[in-house]
Amino acid sequence: MSRKKITMDDLARELGVSRLTVSKALRGLPGMSLETRREILRLAEEKGYMTREQKESSLFEHTSLQALQPRRFYMVLQESATTPSQIHLELLKGLNQRFHGSHSSVAPLFAPSVASHSDVAWQEWSEGCGLAYADGVFIPPMTPPELEKRLLDLPLPRILLNFPPTGATVDSVVWDVYESVRQAVQLLADHGHRRILYIGDTHSSRGYRLRWSAFAEAMAEVGLEADRARHLTLSLAEGAAWQKEFLRLMAAEKPTALLNAVEGHLPWIYYLCSQSGLSIPADCSLVSLDVTAEPPAPGLCYFYLPVRETGARAADRMIWRIANPGEPLEHLRLQGRLVPGDSLREAPTE
Repeated sequence: MSRKKITMDDLARELGVSRLTVSKALRGLPGMSLETRREILRLAEEKGYMTREQKESSLFEHTSLQALQPRRFYMVLQESATTPSQIHLELLKGLNQRFHGSHSSVAPLFAPSVASHSDVAWQEWSEGCGLAYADGVFIPPMTPPELEKRLLDLPLPRILLNFPPTGATVDSVVWDVYESVRQAVQLLADHGHRRILYIGDTHSSRGYRLRWSAFAEAMAEVGLEADRARHLTLSLAEGAAWQKEFLRLMAAEKPTALLNAVEGHLPWIYYLCSQSGLSIPADCSLVSLDVTAEPPAPGLCYFYLPVRETGARAADRMIWRIANPGEPLEHLRLQGRLVPGDSLREAPTE
């Protein structure tokens, strides 16, 4: 049988099953035993049969996008957020830049608070807004747990743009902030810094908790302690309390270096240091994490987090997953890179 002429009917006839069963197996749909599904997938691979989606995936991975069928995807955000964050905007840019020319796109969709919603109310909302009929959904970071669970339970292709929760059955693509924090600690230690002040929320999202875990782990590896009470772990949203705690810790701990682990803190860090009569880097070094390719402050030493690139890679993964529903799940981490700057200096001799 010619490799190029193999059809779904040929597969069905050889295995003694219906064409519909073959179609369901190749699309990852229910309706057969696990053994039957495996036999169908095995034979399809052996005969070189490819579904339309698999052909599109192959083209997409090689950046030939014109042959893709138009598809509609959503990135779902919490409705209570008045505007998407910078991270969400960068992800959307990366997704749509990758889909450009393919007649497919990713639109933001704002979901209502689901904490108190019944299953029926959620189903009505998802059908009314078109989410239930989308070709796939992207789940961004900072999604409330209740909403994230609803989205993870959708019977759609899903890509999580975050570190996955334990046991989640979903592909994920994320920038590896864990590794960036570890590298930042090592960089500061290599420059002789022993009094390092961590600045970053450690509780409001899974990603923030992982950043603190990475900091504590890296500090232990260089022989330093990470006592949460001696670091600025409040959320910047706490306003005056955050500022007061910053000034208290600067006076009490007298750090020689600051590690800013959350984007958006820099203006306040520079301002409050100046209010304390401290100069960066003359009195205190600063290493930060950020999502912008250009330094967010002149001369800043920081680790660039490839958020937009994560969006682009997630677009690839979505098309691949649609074409290969039966393949094992994958968790991809995109490594950041150090952007050197003169905000980092050697620690003063004590």
